[in-house]
Amino acid sequence: MRVAIADIKLDLFVTSVDVAASRANRCDAAGGHDERLYGMHRAEAARDEGEAWGAALVGHWEGALE
Repeated sequence: MRVAIADIKLDLFVTSVDVAASRANRCDAAGGHDERLYGMHRAEAARDEGEAWGAALVGHWEGALE
């Protein structure tokens, strides 16, 4: 079963990935990676707290970290 990710969480994901890319483009690849890891940790916490969309958001972050 597919569960829709909460709009605000999906917006935060997109914004965080944009910030990470911006940091990387400014020669701060480590900062960009840290931004993505922080997002991943937030998603894992939501999943672990039982949010129905948590696992789907973790999947998005796993893709962003690749």
